[in-house]
Amino acid sequence: MAERADAARNRAAILRATEELLSNFPPEEVSIDRVAAKAGVGKGTVFRRFGDRYGLMRALMVQRAEALQTAFTSGPPPLGPGAEPTERLLAFLDGTLELITNNLGLIAAHERAAVAGNHDDQPVYRPGIVT
Repeated sequence: MAERADAARNRAAILRATEELLSNFPPEEVSIDRVAAKAGVGKGTVFRRFGDRYGLMRALMVQRAEALQTAFTSGPPPLGPGAEPTERLLAFLDGTLELITNNLGLIAAHERAAVAGNHDDQPVYRPGIVT
């Protein structure tokens, strides 16, 4: 089923607000209340859409990872198809490193939310441990 236009706008506004707040505040200061206020939606809208803070941070991480995936599967070389394999691998590693370094606040917020909640159905990554 297609997403309603108002739901899509709210989703985009919430993710944009989260991104902006994470770029301006430490992860522990980016609350659902703050995100909702910044996005111009009610707190309940954020909870209905994303479930909790973990779901919100996870959605933003997925959005960012999908951008790298799209560039890899259908973007121009050297990251996209058509490049020499070694050049493409190096471009992928550069893209992955850039994704991580540009999203340290998001990664920290995601990890804090994962540890704070009970998310047995979602993988939680900790140094040296993959569950």
